[in-house]
Amino acid sequence: MARGRVYRRRKPDGSLSRWNAVIDLPRGGDGRRRQVTRTFDMISDAHAWLAEMAVSGGTAGVAGIRSGPLMSEYLTQWLDGQVFLRPSTRASYRAHLDRYLIPALGDTAVDDVTPPQVERLVYDLASRGLAAGTVQRVLATLRSAMAHAVRMGLLDTSPTTGVRVPHSVARPIHTWTPDEAATFLDHLGDDGVGVLFRLALVTGMRRGEVLGLRWTHVSLTGGFLFVQVSRIAVGGLVIEGPPKSRAGTRTVFLDPQTVTALRHLKASQESNGHPSDGLLFTDTGGQPLSPWWVSRQFQRVIAMAGLPRIRFHDLRHTSATLGLASGESLKEVSSRLGHSDIGITANVYADVLPETARASAARRAGLMRGIRVVRGEVA
Repeated sequence: MARGRVYRRRKPDGSLSRWNAVIDLPRGGDGRRRQVTRTFDMISDAHAWLAEMAVSGGTAGVAGIRSGPLMSEYLTQWLDGQVFLRPSTRASYRAHLDRYLIPALGDTAVDDVTPPQVERLVYDLASRGLAAGTVQRVLATLRSAMAHAVRMGLLDTSPTTGVRVPHSVARPIHTWTPDEAATFLDHLGDDGVGVLFRLALVTGMRRGEVLGLRWTHVSLTGGFLFVQVSRIAVGGLVIEGPPKSRAGTRTVFLDPQTVTALRHLKASQESNGHPSDGLLFTDTGGQPLSPWWVSRQFQRVIAMAGLPRIRFHDLRHTSATLGLASGESLKEVSSRLGHSDIGITANVYADVLPETARASAARRAGLMRGIRVVRGEVA
């Protein structure tokens, strides 16, 4: 069967060539491969030419020509064309393509992909033990790519329409009590790792946000820092880019003890020749800390302290729950954590809010007991 496809080549200077449309014809009598190729400025023109060739018989009467590119070619070209993606999002998409989508669908033409194929892909991924959230994200990547194919005129409808995904089960939030959090702080050293763990607990910053901090982001005199960069692990790589959302770029105020710990860390680094604009947290050679190493060190510290085992990310949850319990408002916690919507904070910490609300009700009642009413007016 002859096959038509469209592709671009990357030139030595890194730019992409024009769109090449090629049709593979049956081999001639001498066994040699035969092709018909044309070059276009627009991908839509390239596919229109392929369709016209198939309809008009311009391929010497050969039937069965596919007018769409292979998924392996299309998905790669689609990702290359997404110029406004965050670095971490691009790395995540690339991992989805390389690990799941191209191996499963790469040899299929774009216009031959069917909803049952996509449903089978979802089932296979779930059967392999992938978490429901991971399967949802992989399908979301495919949906985005196929929606682009519809906009480009390669498809009438997306084969992902109506495909169901497994429901993800929210992980239970594990947090420490105030006493356990205090025990953790007591077991921290005054070295970089100790300060890193303290900062994560008292501010609720994400691991990547802490690892992306530079001294230029910190005001020791003002007692605050700017969250501007995040260094996160994606598909075996460490990617540096902006925070998770626009709200993630924020100012976080610090308590006096944390400011003192940062002062000591900075003085120690300066005495060892650490650059004044460098990362706060590095290894002894001045190289950035690995996110995986940080999490392993965290587990080592809590084991030595005899504390309940939690994930590093649960330091963020602990910081939020203790903040709410201390009287910090939901809006304040949401801003401190860098949530894009206060509703996210409310949903995540819904189990914590009733306790906090009851405490607030008790405080209100205590206040009102001291209010006198004189002639219908509050005195």
